[in-house]
Amino acid sequence: MISYRNFALTLLIALPAVVVSQVRSDYEIVRAFENESVAIATSIEAANTTVEIVDVESRILELDSTYREYRALIDRALYPDGFAGRLMKLRGQLTYAKDKITIIESQYERITELESQVRELSQQVENLAGENAKMLGEMKRLRDSKTTIDSLNAVIIKLRQGLRQRDELIFALVDSLFMQYDKNVDAMTDREKRGVAARLERRNVFSGIRQSIEDNARFLEATELTGNDILTLSEEHESFASKWRGLGKKLAEVYGGTRTKRAAELATIDTMLNSWKGKLNGLYWRTLNNVFARTSVQVAPFSSGKEFFANLGAYLDEEIRKARDEKDGQRYFRYEAFADSIWNSHVVPEWIPSMVRTGGLTEEEVKILQAKVDEWEDIVSPPLTTVYIVIGIVMLVVVLYLYRRYMRTREGVKTAPGA
Repeated sequence: MISYRNFALTLLIALPAVVVSQVRSDYEIVRAFENESVAIATSIEAANTTVEIVDVESRILELDSTYREYRALIDRALYPDGFAGRLMKLRGQLTYAKDKITIIESQYERITELESQVRELSQQVENLAGENAKMLGEMKRLRDSKTTIDSLNAVIIKLRQGLRQRDELIFALVDSLFMQYDKNVDAMTDREKRGVAARLERRNVFSGIRQSIEDNARFLEATELTGNDILTLSEEHESFASKWRGLGKKLAEVYGGTRTKRAAELATIDTMLNSWKGKLNGLYWRTLNNVFARTSVQVAPFSSGKEFFANLGAYLDEEIRKARDEKDGQRYFRYEAFADSIWNSHVVPEWIPSMVRTGGLTEEEVKILQAKVDEWEDIVSPPLTTVYIVIGIVMLVVVLYLYRRYMRTREGVKTAPGA
C-alpha cells in the first residue's frame, strides 16, 4: 500500500515535469526551425557567387529533411506560412538570387573579356598612330625630293590602309567600353556614367578621335588622287562621321550636365569633321582643275559639278567654232591634245564616274559633253576620201621603194665577177 502511494505520488510529481518538458521541446523545435530559415534567408541576400548559392541550397535541403517530421507542429505554430510555405519562400528567394548571380558572373566573364579586348585595341590604336605619323612624314619627304613615283605610291597606299584601320579600331575600342555595361546610356546610373568617363579618359578616346581626323586631313593636304580615289575617301569620311554621330550622342549623355572640357569638346570634333569634309571637296576640285592646268587646255576654273559642266561646255563650244572658222593645220592637234591627253585618258575614266555618283553631273549632261567632243572630232578629222587617198599614196610609195631596191639588188648580181 505504501508502495502504491509512493508510486502515485511520484507520478503526480513527475507528470507536470514531463508535460513542461514536452512543451518546451516543441517550442524549441519551432524556434530552431524559424531561426535557421531566417539565417538561410540572410545568407541568400548576402550571396555573391555561385559557390555560396550552392551552399545555401544545401542548407535548405537539410532544413527540409531535419524538420519534416515536425511539419504539423510547425504548421500550427507558424500559421499561415507553415512548414511548406516557409520552404517555398526560401526556394523562391534562392531562385531569384541564383539567376542574379549567374547573370553577374557571366557579365563578369564578359567584362573581363571585353576589358582584355579594350587593352588590345588601345595598344593597336597607339601603334597605328605612330606608324601613320611616320608614313605621313615619309610621304612628304618623298614628294619634296621628287623621288620615284612607285615609292611614293607605295607609301600612299600603305598610309591609306593604316588610316582606315585606325579609324575602325578607335570606334571598336569605344564600343567595347560601352558594351561592358550592357545597357543604354540613358539607363545608366550617375556612378556608371562616371565609370565610363574614367575609362574613356584612361584610353585617350578623345585624343584618338581627334588624331584620326587630323591625320586624315593632313593626308589630303599632302597628296593628289583621282576623282574615284577621292570619292572612296569621301565614303570613308561619311562612315566615320556616321559612327561619330552615334557615339557623340552617348558621350553627350555621359558628360552631359558637367563642366568638364569634354562636354565642349564634342562640338569641337563636329567642327573638325566638317573641316575634313571641306578639305575633301577642295581636294577634288583642285586636283581636277590641275588636270587641265598642266596642259594647254584653257578651261575656266570650277569648284562644282555645275561649274564644271558650264565651263567645259563653253570651252568645247569655242573650240568647235574655231574648228569651223579656221583652216590652219593646228586645229586637229588642239583636239588631239584635249581628247587623248585629258578627256579620254583622265576625265572620263577617273572623274566622270565619281561626279555622276555624287550628283555633280547627270547622265544627260555627260552625254551633252561627249556629243560636243565628238562634234569637234568630226570637224577637224579629214574626210574618209582624203584618208583613203593618203593611205593609197603611202602604200604606193612603199611598193615603189621595195621595187627599186629589188631591181638594184638584181643588177648587182649580174655585174658581179663570174656571173
